[in-house]
Amino acid sequence: MNDALPHLARKIKARRIALGWNLDRLAEEAGVDAALLEPMERGESVPTVAVLWKIAKGLKVSFTALMHAPGKDDDIQPQIRDAARLRRPMDEGVALAVLFPFDPRLGFEMVEVTLRPGFENRTAAHEAGMVETLMAVSGTMEILVDEAWHALAPGQFLRFAGDTPHGYRNPGATPAVFVAINSYT
Repeated sequence: MNDALPHLARKIKARRIALGWNLDRLAEEAGVDAALLEPMERGESVPTVAVLWKIAKGLKVSFTALMHAPGKDDDIQPQIRDAARLRRPMDEGVALAVLFPFDPRLGFEMVEVTLRPGFENRTAAHEAGMVETLMAVSGTMEILVDEAWHALAPGQFLRFAGDTPHGYRNPGATPAVFVAINSYT
């Protein structure tokens, strides 16, 4: 994520200022330590994916709204995207590629997620009304929904309320890849 760090730092700070918040208020809203935020806003530290989700929720924006630099290709038109070109480096066991950033006209974002072998992450509830639709692409993966783990084989889908606690894990020996479509209502 280092190549996107200056953009990410500007987005976080600009949104915080637009809300009229200081760093302590953002820390409170996001549920993160205020000491993490200042170097992040200066572009001196890289947030983990879990921390970035918390910050997005605290700022009341979509996850990809923080990661994506808007461009002319954001218009609704035929688009061909190269997931490998958009991929972010592995961060604590997770690599991300923003396939389609959040568009308020459409109400969703699409992200490709790669989990390293043995990786497990439990996630707090996202904003109210968010729905996640996941499609396993390769590898072995399991999703925690309603306090039960559900195995997904390549080609299988799972849709669930993202506004409840959930989790992702790769119990396999090779990376697991899935596509997540996050819908915001």
